[in-house]
Amino acid sequence: MKVATFKSKCHNSTCQLDIYVPVLSDFSYGEFIYGSIDGKLIKYYCGLGCKTWEFVDTVVSEICKDKNRREQGAVIQKIIGLIADRDDKDIYFTRNIYCPKCQTQIKSINFDMKTGLQEYPDLTFTDFERMNQLDKKNRIHELLRQ
Repeated sequence: MKVATFKSKCHNSTCQLDIYVPVLSDFSYGEFIYGSIDGKLIKYYCGLGCKTWEFVDTVVSEICKDKNRREQGAVIQKIIGLIADRDDKDIYFTRNIYCPKCQTQIKSINFDMKTGLQEYPDLTFTDFERMNQLDKKNRIHELLRQ
């Protein structure tokens, strides 16, 4: 998916790396940008019509009945990043973007400095979808306990 990028600078005083950060438009309902915690990968994800999102939504709704729908949504988004495919089990995805040099979270973006469009790969769930229903539920329960 092609996404607009904007200039940002790592705020770590010893790094100061210029970074082009992807930002979805305000009209991107159900779409998200996920970054790996090491800052090396950024991926696009659309939850609309995604069977993984629907499954996680169902399980989280059952477990988190005491939370309102917005709070449940935040939990679902976090779980999505934790179950997404990745090469290194210690590296997971989050809705935050991190500096690829020093792993500091990027907290500000200069929206006056659009840098262009960048193609980002999709977030995938091949390993999670290979699991049976009970194992999927147990994995989500395990992640919620952490």
